[in-house]
Amino acid sequence: QEWGPAYSVNLNHVLRHRNDVIDVCVEFESLQNQELHLVTELKDKDSLLYYAVTPSSGFMKGKKKYIYKTIELSGVWFSTKNITLSTYLWNQQKGTFLLLNYEVKLRRGNPIQYSLYEPILSDYE
Repeated sequence: QEWGPAYSVNLNHVLRHRNDVIDVCVEFESLQNQELHLVTELKDKDSLLYYAVTPSSGFMKGKKKYIYKTIELSGVWFSTKNITLSTYLWNQQKGTFLLLNYEVKLRRGNPIQYSLYEPILSDYE
């Protein structure tokens, strides 16, 4: 198949602060040593705020392969917390893959990173 598993979540319920970071990790085995792509999107209703395609070719080769994508929300402009994160796999070459792990994490960002341009959030713990 060309399109693989997908995950979608509304960040309204899990987003704590604008400095939060989203990490996506996919672990797989390629039986034909072909490339796989990880697609990540951030949307506000029908407006696309962020879109990225990350190919597996940019990461180390071996029996098990990985794709990593980090999205720093501070670098994405949005005025509301009603943002939807979608991530899915694009098997452009329609190769055979064994998906071992698909992980999406939200973690605390660095509140000082953008302190020259934005106030440091005092309640950020």
